[in-house]
Amino acid sequence: MKYRISYTQPHHQVLTVEFWAQPSEWLSELIMVLPKWRPGRYELANYAKNVYRLEAWNGSEEPLAVRKSDTGTWLIETGNATEVHGKYTYRATQMDAGGSWLDAHQLYVSPVNCLMQAEGLQYEEHTLEVVVPDEYTIACALPQPERGKLVAQDYQELVDSPLIASPTLDHWQYTVEHHTFHLWVQGNEGLQAADLLPDFEAFTRAQMAMFGGFPNPDYHFLIQLLPYSYYHGVEHKNSTVLALGPADRVTDRKPYRDFVGVASHELFHVWNVTRIRPAEMMPYDFIREAYHHTGYITEGVTMYYGDLMLVQAGVYSLAEYLEEVNVLLKRHGQNFGRHNLSILESSHDLWLDGYSPAAPERRQSIYVEGFVLAWALDFEIRAHTEGQRSLADVMRLLWVNFGQKAIGYTQADYWDAVVAVCPNLDVNSYFGAHYADTQSVLPALDGHLRQQVGYRLALQVPTDPLERAFGVLLQTTGGEYKVAKLDPEGPAYAQLAHGDEITHLNHQALVEGMPQLADGEPITLRVERPFESLTVTLQPTGRDYLTWLGLEPDPEAGEEQKQNAKVWLAKA
Repeated sequence: MKYRISYTQPHHQVLTVEFWAQPSEWLSELIMVLPKWRPGRYELANYAKNVYRLEAWNGSEEPLAVRKSDTGTWLIETGNATEVHGKYTYRATQMDAGGSWLDAHQLYVSPVNCLMQAEGLQYEEHTLEVVVPDEYTIACALPQPERGKLVAQDYQELVDSPLIASPTLDHWQYTVEHHTFHLWVQGNEGLQAADLLPDFEAFTRAQMAMFGGFPNPDYHFLIQLLPYSYYHGVEHKNSTVLALGPADRVTDRKPYRDFVGVASHELFHVWNVTRIRPAEMMPYDFIREAYHHTGYITEGVTMYYGDLMLVQAGVYSLAEYLEEVNVLLKRHGQNFGRHNLSILESSHDLWLDGYSPAAPERRQSIYVEGFVLAWALDFEIRAHTEGQRSLADVMRLLWVNFGQKAIGYTQADYWDAVVAVCPNLDVNSYFGAHYADTQSVLPALDGHLRQQVGYRLALQVPTDPLERAFGVLLQTTGGEYKVAKLDPEGPAYAQLAHGDEITHLNHQALVEGMPQLADGEPITLRVERPFESLTVTLQPTGRDYLTWLGLEPDPEAGEEQKQNAKVWLAKA
């Protein structure tokens, strides 16, 4: 299979995609399929909606009949032709870490969006020619034997290899144990290699130490720095795309922490997901949903170690690490969907509403709740092995038994690895309570933290009086104050609904600012909702709402616990 991507008018953001296929002579049809989803985002995207038209010709450039059989499948009547030349156009207007984008300044392509698979030829060598101006540099993890020509061993490798082509790419690199790591930065407005590379090298070394090496000779960070606020990363086998902004603030400490945080998270995916992969995704089938119940491993474990590696490597200070953990704990505590669907059901339902607004408080987050479960399991293992083993041992075992052998693991395989590392843990009971059901792991985790490392989970109360006294969180959107979250036990829940617009509080228009509220006093709200306007009065109960448990040092910690904490935060 050969492909070519070119364009003539970048302001229209339309790519011309051509392909040349050599089907077997006995085939009367060449089936071309465009993926309906991409790795790293388990929801249907239906990229075919960006395709304008597919035309095809035989080796003599005589037209061939083309028809569609479903939303993303084209059938080309070959007439026993030994070569088929096809052409279509694709609108590239998605600027995030998993999309494709064209403008006058760059070409950015995630091939899984726009390159069709030829059924029956997907395991052959695939080449991609990228036609861009002479002054452009092409950044991609694929081999580039000559400028503009990329070579993949098969279709899976091709579509797992995004590229950026631009005349303004910064290229930096560092080496760890003979492995070269490339950083390609588009849109840079002040980021310096001397500041960035030591931190990248530090967390890379920490992750390599955990797994005992790196699985390929080199790796590429493709970085889009955008002029507006953004935060996104997508993993690939030999590269990642990071989309962040605003570019002119990325050197400020908090945006910079977000930057290295998502970079560490995506690098951990080199092992966990791209190689240690659920059996349901071996190999990727882009035509239909890949339902799986193990999102708490693919994303939850990665969330846990992505940040932990940064404090272990010295990139985050202890205070910064605690701040990051507490952000996740707050999101966990204020997500009442954790009471409704188990983490297994929530993982399965990624394909339904995992990445878009849906029914409020319906399900758990495999990222946030998965992080909490991974953290708790790590300390369960440490407690049952007197600190001699950890969740890192489980991941190393999965790496040796599955990742290195390119074998997909099942949920049972994961828990078998837990048992192998920690035979004293009652896995059936633990799994049933916290994974198949919705019982919280935080009480047990709090006990382990106090006993082992001198930390505790302490009750945190919102400072905003609306949240604290009435259990309602307002979000400002376009100058409107809308109900974004409700505590099911709070006074507001009985009268307010998600999405309600609050126009007045105690008879003051909110566009004029939020009035001061006195503790213990009722409040009056003017509410606008579809087909209804009403005034409601909320009475405080004396209780606090929208609370959560936060991580903090235990004032009663002894010297042994403090030493154990150093071990936890110093190595995997």
